[in-house]
Amino acid sequence: MVTDFIVAVNGVHGDADAMLERCRTDTTVALVCRRGVDITIVFDRHDENVPLGLEFATQHVGESLLVTGICEGIAKDYNERTIDTARHLRPGDRILEVCGHAGASMALQSILAKAMGKLQLSVVRPSSNEFVQSHWRFEH
Repeated sequence: MVTDFIVAVNGVHGDADAMLERCRTDTTVALVCRRGVDITIVFDRHDENVPLGLEFATQHVGESLLVTGICEGIAKDYNERTIDTARHLRPGDRILEVCGHAGASMALQSILAKAMGKLQLSVVRPSSNEFVQSHWRFEH
């Protein structure tokens, strides 16, 4: 699956509501887009009493689960053990599949909450600044 991210609108970045407002109100819209990077992350969960250590968006919209925070638990332990920081799970990542199951964000969160053993997550995030960015300009 190819996923693109709009990362800035008319110089506004990091605030989806503000970016959407610029799209609605500005007569000329300049977008900065980045291609998504797919990452596979595998957690080991052998104790249901150990928290996952993931926080998610409260609005469940779409076919991915938006990670909004990493806290004490399996995710934080995974990040601390993984030397390659590009493979860390981080806020802003979108979980597309949990253990091979894709679906609506609420379904993904439910699967993740109950899963035990090896948990394979398919994650997508915008490419870093080192990659080529696309710039688009629209007038309406």
